[in-house]
Amino acid sequence: MNHLGGADPVLIMACAPRLVAAIGKAEVLGWPVLGALARAYGMVPVRRGQVDRAALEAGLEVLRSGGALLIFPEGRESLSGALERAKTGAAFLARHVGAPVVPVATTGTRWPQVLSAWRRLRRPAVTLAFGCPFHLPPEMSRREATDLIMRRIAEMLPDEYRGVYR
Repeated sequence: MNHLGGADPVLIMACAPRLVAAIGKAEVLGWPVLGALARAYGMVPVRRGQVDRAALEAGLEVLRSGGALLIFPEGRESLSGALERAKTGAAFLARHVGAPVVPVATTGTRWPQVLSAWRRLRRPAVTLAFGCPFHLPPEMSRREATDLIMRRIAEMLPDEYRGVYR
């Protein structure tokens, strides 16, 4: 899924047709209220900026058990509001266990948009789209597989959100 704002994981948890475990920054677990919710919903904490083998193994276990795993391939909220070059972890996990990838795209969840709507006592205009599941071809490199995932997400977004995957 592309990642525009802090509400993105909550949006998926509320709208996905099944229970979804999310990979998220480990710092969230220390936050009041949100940390307890993240723990209750099975968040897989990751220490960003390093290879976190424990997070990879936990993510693989979710997938091996038939669970759904939410990953933001860019590794953080987009700074520009458009897609940025993704890290290769999502492709690694999906290919390692042969799990299908379901591309998910959202718009309207950047904090400036949300806060602007709230200030006018309006609901923000948010979209959430689930794409068709697909498997990553085994002959692709991890980078190529990652770019394929991101292109599938980009196809579901308006042009101004596509960024480097335009």
